Amino acid sequence: MQKKTPTTAASEIKKLYLQPERNMKKWISFSCVVLVSLWLAGCSAESNVKKGDKFYSIGEYFEAAAEYRKAYMRTKPKERAKRGERAYKAADCFRRINYTARAIGSYQNAVR
Repeated sequence: MQKKTPTTAASEIKKLYLQPERNMKKWISFSCVVLVSLWLAGCSAESNVKKGDKFYSIGEYFEAAAEYRKAYMRTKPKERAKRGERAYKAADCFRRINYTARAIGSYQNAVR
């Protein structure tokens, strides 16, 4: 049987105390990834449409148009129906605030 030297015992104690730190670092990293994912999920195009609808209903057409444009930009090009609807809503807002050039461009995007 080998007799443990003080340095070996000290190194084993260090390992025991350092192991929870490694696990804690992994846990913190994982938690950060989860929080960022949840935060980004809250910034979806659907939330922008809801905000735009609220602004539109109270007559804040400039803010509504900005939210609809954000929603349009965040919608995938393959989702043509949704993009068309959002472009149309933005165009209607631009028309109401007399931004004719932007309204025409948004109407053209809606037709595509």
